[in-house]
Amino acid sequence: MIVGLRLDRLLNVEEVLVKGDSKLVIDQIRGNCKVKIETLMKYHAKGVSIAQCFKRIAFEHIPREKNEEADRLSRLATTYYSDLSKGICDQPAYEEDSILNITDMT
Repeated sequence: MIVGLRLDRLLNVEEVLVKGDSKLVIDQIRGNCKVKIETLMKYHAKGVSIAQCFKRIAFEHIPREKNEEADRLSRLATTYYSDLSKGICDQPAYEEDSILNITDMT
């Protein structure tokens, strides 16, 4: 989510609908639930911070069973790029430099 929101900011997107299959994460980012795991607090704080940059943002929970296409695409992307060396996800998403300039991935 954080990487997607950062990319939206770079593209000057003003309104965002974030869809996720983790009800807990969606409830946490909405402020309906507390983040209790210390290691996840940095991700939550960064997500909230970035979300405040948009003119309008909404978060929607999509049950996993209704999200089969996204799951297939994510598995396909993971498989396709699994032979790449470290670089795309070599830093936690809450760190500022976690998005790299990707010019050619072929």
